[in-house]
This record gives sequence, structure tokens and C-alpha cells, in this order.
Amino acid sequence: MDKVEIRLVKDFLELAEVMPLVLEGYEQMNKRHKVFNVNPEQYAKELIRIVSAPEGNGVVVVWVNDEPVGYGVAKDNTDFFSSKRELLLYALYVKPVFSKLYSKPLFQYAEELAVVNGYDIMIAYNSRFSGACYRLFERVFGMRRQMIRFSKQLK
Repeated sequence: MDKVEIRLVKDFLELAEVMPLVLEGYEQMNKRHKVFNVNPEQYAKELIRIVSAPEGNGVVVVWVNDEPVGYGVAKDNTDFFSSKRELLLYALYVKPVFSKLYSKPLFQYAEELAVVNGYDIMIAYNSRFSGACYRLFERVFGMRRQMIRFSKQLK
């Protein structure tokens, strides 16, 4: 029986420990379609900013037998004068051999943290116009699609 744990990255040392997985995810998400308009170094720096940001922002990692196999990154995306708090699911990656097992639990954990931190809506953007993408975000995660924007009402 595998030991599975999903938790927030607590500090920079733990972020450094999962950085090989983070960079693997960056490469895989940018493989066919340019998802991030930053280079790997800028992507890593953005995650450092997110880990050091206030509550609500964070990097969540799935650990299987003490090995990181997937991660999600979320950051505050609330407009200054908005009455609704919006959390952007900035990145979500699970190694392909683990994706069917841990993508949904990883998303659900991030969703629970969003609710605890007072967010009203979780959003994600995905420009990959494919059936697999739609199934994952709509059917598996329960989000609604508006062109390349997916959203989920939390409250």
C-alpha cells in the first residue's frame, strides 16, 4: 500500500526539494503549446514569490512514498475593487503514470484550501483546445468553460 500525502509547500527548502518536479511540469506543459510566457528561471522565481506570499497563495504537492509526483500552484487573482475573491489555478501537473490517480485529489485539496482562505471562485486558463483538456477541467474538476477560461464557484 502506497503512502500518499497532499500538502502545501511550507518553505523554500521544501520548494527546492520539489524543484525537479516543478521544472519537469513546466517543460511538459510547454511541450506542444506555449502555456507560460516565461523561461524556466522566471517560472521558478514566480513559485518562490508564491511560496513567500500571504495565505491563499501556495504550491501544493502530492507525495507518494515520500516522492513528489504532482503539484498545483494557485495565486490570488482578485481585482482591487471586486466583491468576490478569485483564486487562479496557475499550474497543475501530475506525472503521467500518476495522473489518473492523483489529479483530482490534488485539485480537491487546492479547492478546500481556497474555501478555507475565503475565496469565492477558482479559475484556470487553458489554451489547449482538446477533448482531454475539456474532460479534465469540466467533468473531472467540475469547472465551467468560457472559451479558454474555466471557473468554479466555491461558495
